[in-house]
Amino acid sequence: MNRQRWMGVGMLALGLATSTQAASPTRLLQSPVLSATHLAFVSGGDVWVAPRGGGKAVRLTTGTGIEQAPSFSPDGQTIAFTGEYDGNTDVFTVPVAGGVPKRLTFHPAADNAVGWTPDGARVIFRSNRDSASRYTRLWHVSAGGGAASVLPLPMGSAGTMSPDGKSIAYTPQEQGFSFNHTRYTAWGNYRGGLTGAVWITQLDGLKTTKVPSEGGADFSPVWLGGQVYFLSGRKGPVSVYRFDPASGQASLVWQNRGSDIRSLSTDGKQLVFDRLGTIHTLTPGSEPVAVNIDLDGDMPDVRPRVASVAAEVRDVALSPTGIRAAVEAHGEIITVPVKEGMIRTITATPGTMERSPVWSPDGQSIAYFSDESGLYALHVTSQQGAGKAVKKYALAAEPAYYSDPLWAPDGKHIAFKDNRLNTWILNLATGKLSAAGPPDEFGGFATAARGMAWSPDGQWLVYARVSGNHFPVLMLHDVATGKATQITDAMAMASDPSFDRDGKYLYFLSSNNAGGTIMPLDMSSDVYQPTMSVWALALAEGTPSPLAPELGDEKAPPAAAAPDKKADPKKPAAPAITPIRVDIAGLSLPAIGRRLTALPLPVADYRNLVAGKDGVLWLLRANEPLDVDADERPGATLLRWQLEARKPRPCSTRRNSSACPPTAPNCSSAPRPIRLANPPGWSPMPPSRSRPAIPIPASKPMA
Repeated sequence: MNRQRWMGVGMLALGLATSTQAASPTRLLQSPVLSATHLAFVSGGDVWVAPRGGGKAVRLTTGTGIEQAPSFSPDGQTIAFTGEYDGNTDVFTVPVAGGVPKRLTFHPAADNAVGWTPDGARVIFRSNRDSASRYTRLWHVSAGGGAASVLPLPMGSAGTMSPDGKSIAYTPQEQGFSFNHTRYTAWGNYRGGLTGAVWITQLDGLKTTKVPSEGGADFSPVWLGGQVYFLSGRKGPVSVYRFDPASGQASLVWQNRGSDIRSLSTDGKQLVFDRLGTIHTLTPGSEPVAVNIDLDGDMPDVRPRVASVAAEVRDVALSPTGIRAAVEAHGEIITVPVKEGMIRTITATPGTMERSPVWSPDGQSIAYFSDESGLYALHVTSQQGAGKAVKKYALAAEPAYYSDPLWAPDGKHIAFKDNRLNTWILNLATGKLSAAGPPDEFGGFATAARGMAWSPDGQWLVYARVSGNHFPVLMLHDVATGKATQITDAMAMASDPSFDRDGKYLYFLSSNNAGGTIMPLDMSSDVYQPTMSVWALALAEGTPSPLAPELGDEKAPPAAAAPDKKADPKKPAAPAITPIRVDIAGLSLPAIGRRLTALPLPVADYRNLVAGKDGVLWLLRANEPLDVDADERPGATLLRWQLEARKPRPCSTRRNSSACPPTAPNCSSAPRPIRLANPPGWSPMPPSRSRPAIPIPASKPMA
């Protein structure tokens, strides 16, 4: 059956097996602002208003788009906000008592509400309508509507005017981390030239003072008592600071010890901010007070319902024999048959995220990562589905995301990576978690290390690690001793390791011209087209080169195996796992290098090397150089390289299809190139079939 088709059926089965029990979801309250009598905030992409001291909240906006960034007029009777009612992002106002929103801006550029002038006559907003690059300016428009005018500032992202209207405290550019419902950036540790800063400018004469900075981002300035209060990450978590224009000194108001504060506002008497979805008020000199909000509504995004999750497939893993596949979608794990069979739900856990399924070597168990306990742990359960016992393994003590699980062939260990640049090995018998070796030295936008493989006997793990010069090298971990040895030189980039099935050789890809592409964020790397070669490493001393000349001598017949008298002839014998021999310990890199052999494949852009049976390799080769301006990545040809023939042979199918090309009578007799590509917007659902749907429990909001 077509891969796309059975994956789609699996999504339907997931919905039918998902529990619909629902607990009341936690509300996420953001961007609070105060008036003398009310508190306004954003939740679920709508603007809400509640009594100033908390209590029952009422929803003011219900547009199909996102409404955000509310701000009270000085008299407290009107709220300005950013809305998407007409398909564009514009500034609107609505009475606090409720009513029809009024649109104030009509430019096709995105206009985002920022605040009000002190007299309440005009609304301030930011827009890139006349920007020459990636920045915005602050504008103002009459509260009754009309043409907008720009403030005399070269650029501006957010700010508030002083009570007398003579000065403005503002941030010229958006800080390196921010949140709204349509754009999220999280460069919290950014300390470069565009770090958020607070400026105070006198509008008459444009005399400007910069609030002293200490490296962290400064943002959300507001006026209170003649001083400018603002948020800053200069000393740990984002906390509240103030700046005295008279003395020119900045000082700490309240040191935050928890999650970062996202926004700061004031009514001129008291500060209000949100932290981790909870609203707090703060009177300078005292501690913050949480505001209890009673928020009830129809909440269409979190109610129990049937919804398509075809676009939410995040991971797929084939069973050892390829007859089933485990699929991660919408935080659940299911298994689906490739041809005939039952579709099973492995997890049915509203409110819990399960990720990255992997099959055990015998196909009887499935492991996956789960955040059920608050920190991600590894869970192992039967392939029979939900309701079976689940064995749970705690992982690292610090919060982390885990990925790329790989089960050892002997079934005793699972290796995986985390977003802290570590590679881990978990002993399934003891639950002991061990580092496979030193972590990557770099992450972020640098080219990531690619590839990890177990030896056939499960006693050796090879993984790619980013070294000090940004080139990935291969590390070989000995399970028996817990030691890791570097086996490739950092002068070349190594990736995609794979043991052959008899454990004699370790194959991998290597490139010595990829240096210019290690940092892909730098556009200068776009002009380089690196190539890869295929190498083989003899693991044991005395193992000949895979390209050694054939002597043509007669070979001795193999010795007959003694029959096992205790074996039950009615039961198939379990395949024996033969220990492999590795003689690497104590060798220098030059000595290991003398065991390397470059295989006679032409250099090309290779990927996804996998060793098959003795002397057979499978790998992908890009059909054409990568064009960074193209709408999609280039297709690839699947190659089968055999040691006996010593030349790659393309295998055949067409893009996204298992059918042979028209010129081939059948796939087995007339191999042709396989073109592999994922077009933009590709999903595992065929366009000719309806997209399946699943019930979504109320306690598990859509991601």
